[in-house]
Amino acid sequence: MVSCPTCGPCLGGYMGILAPGERCVSTTNRNFLGRMGDKTSEVYLAGPQTAAASAVLGHIAVPSDVEVK
Repeated sequence: MVSCPTCGPCLGGYMGILAPGERCVSTTNRNFLGRMGDKTSEVYLAGPQTAAASAVLGHIAVPSDVEVK
């Protein structure tokens, strides 16, 4: 799922929270255990290009992994 900048997932306010074992790439500037949901979920902090590449490919990726045609 791709969303606009928001505190929703962090607060569980909307868009849901991460389930046990789920992974997320976030462009936020902070992270701590259980920040966006279950304590066994994983939040990877990344720059915008890495987050975009990951969204396009559907898994955590780096920009050079995306083929430009």
